[in-house]
Amino acid sequence: MGVKSVDVYSLGVYVDAPALAARARGAAAVGDALLASLADDPALPKTVRIVVTSGLITGPRFVKGVKESLLPALTARGAASTFDSFAALFDGARFSKGTEIVMSNAGDGSLAVAIDGKPAGAVRHPAFALALFSLYLGAAPVSPDGKASVAAGVEAVRAMAAAEA
Repeated sequence: MGVKSVDVYSLGVYVDAPALAARARGAAAVGDALLASLADDPALPKTVRIVVTSGLITGPRFVKGVKESLLPALTARGAASTFDSFAALFDGARFSKGTEIVMSNAGDGSLAVAIDGKPAGAVRHPAFALALFSLYLGAAPVSPDGKASVAAGVEAVRAMAAAEA
């Protein structure tokens, strides 16, 4: 009996193109160090957008999955207690196929969360936002394919910025 992988959401990571072009202009190539620096820069506008593609995902399952992935990074940053603030943003949220979760860093280092286009609130601790983005852009991403896609986009912006210089 084999184990089958089930895709339960689609994922997009978005970074402000002009800010990224300014950052990437000086980079010789797009590698793990550049991607990690994007995750660790609280001033660089970026967003993670998740769209639920399966009826198997519920709010509690989503929160549990994020917690399992995020807690080690939060603990390493001394911010494990901030997860409860994040989990509370999903209290009572109804998940179904097509539910959209958008998480964006704010200028003050906090992470704003919207569910289906409605603001759910924010986690007001800079370490939380940094840890969340490291899940997608860090050394051990939860989606290696997603990180590779971001790297390709960063490379395209870097090449464009270099050509304009």
